[in-house]
Amino acid sequence: MRVEVLQIVSQTVGNVVMEKAIKSAATDIERGEGISAALAKYPIFPTMITRMMSAGEQTGNIDTMLERVAKFLDEEIDTTLSGLMSLIEPLLIVFLGVVIGGMVVCMFLPIFNLANIVSGQGGGK
Repeated sequence: MRVEVLQIVSQTVGNVVMEKAIKSAATDIERGEGISAALAKYPIFPTMITRMMSAGEQTGNIDTMLERVAKFLDEEIDTTLSGLMSLIEPLLIVFLGVVIGGMVVCMFLPIFNLANIVSGQGGGK
């Protein structure tokens, strides 16, 4: 693995903490340290990822292991998002019900008050 790749990755992650960790790991890798050992120093990387990378380094199949990690993380994100959506849907329905109910009350309240105004009991003269 070339260190230039890690430099490019560090510039594209969009997270300052992760960017610093990747740059520091790149310098450790330049000194001859393994990829998984260099990334394991930083708690921002989950231990599952570093362990799978270590297994990939030992077997010579780091690309396969990284693909498995990517698939696992994609599935985990999908599961988290679907859970959040299932929580947001009822809240959104209640919010819309309150807003629409308030609009209906605001529309019909003057109509109900119209009978009192016509009979002379309401405010006015």
